Amino acid sequence: MGVDGTVFALTEWNDDLIAGGEFTTTGGQTVNRIARWDGSAWHPFNSGGQIGVGDSNFGFGVRALTVWNGELIVGGDFNTAGGQTVNRIACWDGSAWHPFASGVSGIVWALTEWNGELMVGGNFPTAGDQSANNIARWTGPLWGWQAINFDGEIGVAGQVNSLTGWNQNLIAGGTFETAGDQTVNRIARLDGCLSAVGACCINGVAMEITESECLAVGGFYQGDFTDPGQVTCSQSEPTGACCLSSGDCVSLTESSCLATGGTYHGDDVNCSEANCVQPCIGDLNGDGVVNVFDLLELLSAWGTCP
Repeated sequence: MGVDGTVFALTEWNDDLIAGGEFTTTGGQTVNRIARWDGSAWHPFNSGGQIGVGDSNFGFGVRALTVWNGELIVGGDFNTAGGQTVNRIACWDGSAWHPFASGVSGIVWALTEWNGELMVGGNFPTAGDQSANNIARWTGPLWGWQAINFDGEIGVAGQVNSLTGWNQNLIAGGTFETAGDQTVNRIARLDGCLSAVGACCINGVAMEITESECLAVGGFYQGDFTDPGQVTCSQSEPTGACCLSSGDCVSLTESSCLATGGTYHGDDVNCSEANCVQPCIGDLNGDGVVNVFDLLELLSAWGTCP
């Protein structure tokens, strides 16, 4: 029965086979670039009546699939998922599509989990508001998108088409010839430039971050690769909803929230009550709207970077 277009990515999720690509139908039904096979039939991803991802006016569909934190993560060249605006990366929680943070600024070609973090590769200069140069990592809502450094240089000089973990290293392959200041000829290995993550106790709350990130917010690091679910943290301060600059909400103490640049909404306030404001990427002058003045701001900075 198959599909009516090119398949670029396959993965298993919740015992189903997930296929992503440039196809629009399977077995005569509309699926729009992503579908699941349950062993006997194809099914679409239907979120509020909106089928699949992308539309005919933008991009070419799904290029990468992986599972991270129990959710299906989908990357490619699309700007909508389930009727919501996304920036080339989205997640499916089992019943609905959601934007994956602020996304990235170009096509996603590769996704994988490594050291508990989501690694993203492709052809994009930025991830969120961070310079990335075609490869980035998502560390979770506390620290958001982070660049990957090869010998002190951000990213790689060309497109990343594939990512995987091997022998505790992150392996990247693509069209690039250099990573950092080294000639690598299209495949590179990251072997320690990223710190390991572990459980960090921040005033009674266990989170999975690196040791340096933990200490920066006054936390107590429990060791590399420790599981936050297996750690008991003593509670010394009340916690509440903290809205981060990424628009995500986490439960932190007031001091830890402010240390990360977040907005604290009060002790014992749940994230469901906080109504965090999502970042507006195009609002360059910070006035709350995207208009001609943001374009003027961009044009005034046009030219060679200092």
